[in-house]
Amino acid sequence: MKNWQWMFLNRVKDGDVTKVGVIPSLLAIVVLAAGGLAGQASQPPSTKATKGQPAKAQAANPKPPSAPVAVVDPLRAPSLNQQLLIRLNNGTQGSARNQADDLLQLGKVQEAGGALADAIQSWQKAAELYREIGDVPANALVQSYLGSAYLRLEQDKQAEAAFRRQLAISRTTGDVLSQIFAANNLSRLLIPRSAMGVDALLAESLSLANQIGSPHALVVTYTSLGMLAFQEGNYDRAMQNYQTGLTISRRAGDRMTEPALLNGVGDVYLARENLPSARQAYTQALAMSRSLSDRPNQFRAIDGLVAASEQLGRVGAVLPLLDERLELAQSLGNFHQELLSLQKLAQFHQQIGNYSIVDLYIQQAIAVAQTAQDPTEELLLIQRLTSFRRDPSAR
Repeated sequence: MKNWQWMFLNRVKDGDVTKVGVIPSLLAIVVLAAGGLAGQASQPPSTKATKGQPAKAQAANPKPPSAPVAVVDPLRAPSLNQQLLIRLNNGTQGSARNQADDLLQLGKVQEAGGALADAIQSWQKAAELYREIGDVPANALVQSYLGSAYLRLEQDKQAEAAFRRQLAISRTTGDVLSQIFAANNLSRLLIPRSAMGVDALLAESLSLANQIGSPHALVVTYTSLGMLAFQEGNYDRAMQNYQTGLTISRRAGDRMTEPALLNGVGDVYLARENLPSARQAYTQALAMSRSLSDRPNQFRAIDGLVAASEQLGRVGAVLPLLDERLELAQSLGNFHQELLSLQKLAQFHQQIGNYSIVDLYIQQAIAVAQTAQDPTEELLLIQRLTSFRRDPSAR
């Protein structure tokens, strides 16, 4: 997910390099929700699970599954492209400027290839150069990239610091759109912690979005407001915010924002135990996220469908969803999501008594943790495998 500033640079997507304008700030969803989302380098094929095995799923839970913090990718927002496409080079010239711009582009290429740590290093160097030459807007742009990358690496403190820097810079320069997106990114990071000040951030964002009349900014803010209300347990207000966002999004033809909103609607229905409606909303979100290559919301919709299907007793519907989740994580080289997928598969098979498959998936998860150089997760998985093998019912 990416940012909010103005400039032409090369975007790498699905292996192709295309010329696009970089526009307003981060925020889309995922989900991180995501989390999260695409991350580290790809791993050896030997760690991959075999498609077609009985699927996994999470234990029934009236609350929707957790999702990575969702940030909006401005590169995916055509309305913002039309509104905000101007060159980043604002008059500052020279070798330092060229080097900074090159580093910004290099970071984009590295990020597209899954090398987030390398991308962060490039962007940090670019930010330093932009500060030296006094290009404040470009520095804000870099902070939005950094915040998004840190989020995907689950380095929340660094992400929060980057978003706060972006917000401070945009307030100083009077860049309203940048301010809106920075405020939403920061809010979405803080909402799961029930942190203070989120209400004020989003109230300011909504006021500014109304002032400039940007449908996309309004939708982004209503999505965040829905997340906040949901976190507070106010499901009526959450649904109202999500539905308002959907109305604006559809009226403006802003399809990129719909998957996050539909997932939010599904979350509310799931929390209310209106399972058929939850499945319908998540199904729509999944179809749209697939067509838009919105991976964070694709993960989130899959997890919601799995939870709703389990509670409805539709165990057979879970298998293809879990296969898709695992394959998606592996295709992205996202170790975190692959670990989650494998563990959910192991849990599902344990619930249905397919114990030999449980052992296999835990072993595969251990291999992924080793490849990802995550000793903490590796130790937890080894302990889980040992405990599972000692369980008489697993034999």
